[in-house]
Amino acid sequence: YDDINNPNLEIYKGADVVYSIRPPFELIPKLESLGNDVGVDVLIAPLSEDIHLSSLGKKWNRINHPEILIYILKP
Repeated sequence: YDDINNPNLEIYKGADVVYSIRPPFELIPKLESLGNDVGVDVLIAPLSEDIHLSSLGKKWNRINHPEILIYILKP
């Protein structure tokens, strides 16, 4: 368990990816920061097509999979 508002970076040592399933929009920038701080990809699986991801000023790429909608941000 960790608090994305005040992450313990030690927990993420050795991680290859940080992901979140259906995160609230206001937490996505915090996930971006965590991914950058740790130097890993960030995966987001939103509840549905989320147009807000394109408004964040970052390059989120959609992963096309027939069963799940996923966006990835590379550090």
